Amino acid sequence: MHPDDLILARATTMEIINSGAPGTRTYRIRRNGSGEEVWIEDRIVPEIGDQGAVVGWWGAARDITDHMKMLESLRLQTARLSESQRIAHLGTWEWDMTTNELWWSDEIYNIFGLRPGEFPATYDAFLERVHPDDRTLVRDGVDRAILDRLPYELAHRILLSDGTVLFVQEKANVRYDMTGRAVKMVGTVQDITTRQRMEDAVRESEQRFRAIFNSVHDGILVIDAETRRFFLANETISAMLGYDLRELANLGIEDVHPAEDLPSLFGHLDKLRAGEVTAVSELRLRRRDGSDFYADIGATPMTLNNRSYIIGVYRDITEQKKSMEELRMLSAVIEHSVNVVFITDRDGNIEYVNPTFERTTGWTKEEAIGRNPRILASGKTTRAEYEELWNIISSGRTWRGAFQNRKKDGQYYWGNSVVTPISNEKGEITHFLAVQEDITERKIAEDRLQYLAAYDELTGLLNRSRFMETLQEWIGHHAVYTGERGCLLIIDIDDFKYINETRGHAAGDEIIKQMGHHLQSMLAGMESSLRKEAGGIRLARLGGDEFAVFLPGLEAASGQEAAERLRASIERFRPVELSAPLTASIGAVVYPDNGSTVKELFTKADAALYRSKRLAKNQIRFFRAEDHDLEYAHSRLRQKESIQSAIAEDRFLPWFQPILRISDGVVSHYEALARLRDQDGKIVYPAEFIDAAEAFGLIGTIDRTIAEKTMLLQRECAKRGQHLHFGMNLSGKELGDEELLAYLQQKISETGADPGNLIFEITETAAVHDLERARKFINSLKSTGCRFSLDDFGVGFTSFLYLRELGVDYIKIDGSFIRNLPHSRNDQLFVKAIIDVARGMGIKTIAEFVENEEILNMLRGLGVDYAQGYFIGKPMSGILRV
Repeated sequence: MHPDDLILARATTMEIINSGAPGTRTYRIRRNGSGEEVWIEDRIVPEIGDQGAVVGWWGAARDITDHMKMLESLRLQTARLSESQRIAHLGTWEWDMTTNELWWSDEIYNIFGLRPGEFPATYDAFLERVHPDDRTLVRDGVDRAILDRLPYELAHRILLSDGTVLFVQEKANVRYDMTGRAVKMVGTVQDITTRQRMEDAVRESEQRFRAIFNSVHDGILVIDAETRRFFLANETISAMLGYDLRELANLGIEDVHPAEDLPSLFGHLDKLRAGEVTAVSELRLRRRDGSDFYADIGATPMTLNNRSYIIGVYRDITEQKKSMEELRMLSAVIEHSVNVVFITDRDGNIEYVNPTFERTTGWTKEEAIGRNPRILASGKTTRAEYEELWNIISSGRTWRGAFQNRKKDGQYYWGNSVVTPISNEKGEITHFLAVQEDITERKIAEDRLQYLAAYDELTGLLNRSRFMETLQEWIGHHAVYTGERGCLLIIDIDDFKYINETRGHAAGDEIIKQMGHHLQSMLAGMESSLRKEAGGIRLARLGGDEFAVFLPGLEAASGQEAAERLRASIERFRPVELSAPLTASIGAVVYPDNGSTVKELFTKADAALYRSKRLAKNQIRFFRAEDHDLEYAHSRLRQKESIQSAIAEDRFLPWFQPILRISDGVVSHYEALARLRDQDGKIVYPAEFIDAAEAFGLIGTIDRTIAEKTMLLQRECAKRGQHLHFGMNLSGKELGDEELLAYLQQKISETGADPGNLIFEITETAAVHDLERARKFINSLKSTGCRFSLDDFGVGFTSFLYLRELGVDYIKIDGSFIRNLPHSRNDQLFVKAIIDVARGMGIKTIAEFVENEEILNMLRGLGVDYAQGYFIGKPMSGILRV
């Protein structure tokens, strides 16, 4: 039995036996010797015993080889015919034009999905089966074939009864009679739907491939491995290289790579073709314009039609390399930064510290990483301050501030910090970056400056400026409401200049120091006799050998008595450096009899002292009317000499008060304020020299000095990346001065300051005093890029017309409308009106005298742009470096 039939024959045999019924098997056998295959059909019949059970089987077999061969031949012919019809799907037709009869073969009916009886055999009936959009095409084709005597060949669509659309290809010839009249058209119809759809699919696929190929963000080049010429390119690589696609088709590798890179590139391609490497590398390419760029290239070999190609995918990494280089530079900057830098994760655990962190804090990188920045806590920062910091940075904002920190060894240091949240592409905070500048030395210096701003370094007593401030506070907050009187004494040591010259300045300083202690001791004993509600006694060293004492609650008589006690005690006082007695002259005034302001009291007390020293030393003199004229002239002359000396010795300097941008809480402006450093190093405030400077025509020189030094600072800040705006005051007496204008323009050029960050401040009253002159002056400086601010707005003439005429960029709302803003409805309405008009004119608003958070919050609600005042920051000798 043939091996291929063995399994089936056994299975059939078992089925017959199991069924107990007759059955037939068909299989092949091989003749012994020849190996010829013979088809056998045998029938098996069961033999039934007496008991009705199958007791055996018997069968008969016959040779059906010829029959099976005939069936196989018939099957093959039928299959071939069926396959030919299926593949060709071709029918024939004839159209008798004289009778309009149309004959179709059976295959055409099959193509059209019809039976012969269902179709009227006419040309018009055929046209009804043509797709409506193609009927004109078919008619024109037939007419053209008839008229031009050309073969008819056309592809068009047909519409089946069920709505199916097929594509057919028609070919035909026209036959003519003896007269040349067309009488018959004979042709074929072939169903080309599959082919047409395949062609459409190929065309669509090609279009889709081309669209995808050209829309890929990466450049693609297919390179002939033998010629190294470009076989195919997409639009991305075309744009990268600066060539259009047609130009690229005529180029090769050597045209788009620098010549010096070609040897190594060719060697790499050879290894790639040999399968030795996988080409993913970074290469330099050259654009059409000659410029170079870097691309990351992934290359893969392929074979097409027995020819080798290389597919290269190019990604421009020029910016990435630039970013990486910048990142390396940034890393180097951070590593070598003089500032402490550390990075924490979202939970505040340290992940990175730079070497400066290690040097400054004493914590090594290994010790710090994984720990919380609380290791730097000094214990002097409140929990509320830390919570505020965390709330700010957790909300995605940057925190700026200064904390006192503690090193690993327990020593303290001050760090001026900026903590910035770092977010991922989803906007989620993942890390925090902290940059700290060690400002310990600066903080010590600032504390010292702050101390010296209020206290005399030699004696530890109040200095002149702070004494005058406390006296003003007493007048403003005490005497006005209680009606109290007070006595001001100015004490001058007699012949102290002679002592300095004979004993030396060191001895003189020691005497001054001892005199301060002596006066403190004397006044402490006197203070117990004063009424507590009148306020405490104030003692100051005014400078040189002058002291001032204010005795609250005393009138002329009691003041005379107290002054005499002081004079007598001084006379009894014996400094260790002197063997002779020490005496002092005292000038005295009474508040409010001799004056209601600090300036008036000092002027008259100084006049009384001057007269006392002129008439007889070691005396007390209360101010008299005849003292005034003499002292006024004397005082003004001394002020003039002092100012001239300060100018000559370059002792005028700018202090800077921060101005807060309310919208984001950033200090973007500073106002430069004039200060005078006296010969003892003490800071003198403008109230003590501005009037005299204006009176003697010296204010312009001061303005010039402050402006130049501010411009230099602005330039230095810009170099450090701090692009800050600085405001500088111009005196009303100088406004419109052509020489001042030329000076400012020259200094802007010389210093290299950015005029766009310079703001000149003028008062409202000065500006409108000579409006046309002010407008010309302002326009001249604004033409260079500078800006202008109108100061003290609201207390002068206050016409919005002036804003339009002057073209200022900022207005400063006078502090008199700000101090009581939360409690004054009128002030609120006035400030709101200023804001609305200013905003409409494109002018920014700055509120002065912002002294607390309540005022700042109200200004934020009203829409004020900037805030300035002691709550934002006091004037200081420098600015914060971030």
